[in-house]
Amino acid sequence: MGATPFPANNGTDWGKYTPIGKGATVSITTGGTFETMLSVSGKGFLTRAVLVSPDGSATGQIRVTVDGVVKVLNQAPVSTGGMCGVEQINSSTATTGSYMAHRVPGLGRSIVSANNTVAEYPTISGVENIIYISMPIFFDTSLLIEATSSISGSQIRYEYQGGVA
Repeated sequence: MGATPFPANNGTDWGKYTPIGKGATVSITTGGTFETMLSVSGKGFLTRAVLVSPDGSATGQIRVTVDGVVKVLNQAPVSTGGMCGVEQINSSTATTGSYMAHRVPGLGRSIVSANNTVAEYPTISGVENIIYISMPIFFDTSLLIEATSSISGSQIRYEYQGGVA
């Protein structure tokens, strides 16, 4: 069934969670082989896990495994700034027309993404998209976020946010 986000104590008790978040770069040693961005054992939640394609010749791919089950597997388009992943949206998420604006990992600025299609969570498609979620993804036992690129030696910029109990 998955983690219970709202326990019987009439609330989420957010105070039991320690925030986690990171924006960094991972070097892909062998193209097509996943490298770990985050591995957590225990209970927690995820609100954002995104990556940006390394350059105009390689695709980036992200895989998110929740409690031992792959829930997200998608790829960024072959273009500089192409993004993929999962991201919580709320009333402060910027939009331009019908497109979402995303904060780009490692650049500290937003881009308007016209290449992304909307997919439901969970999605294991390999399609170029950002999966929008309206609430955090909760996990009971483990969370694993991994990235790869189609080209060996690529540098993948990524970012994740959430919390652990």
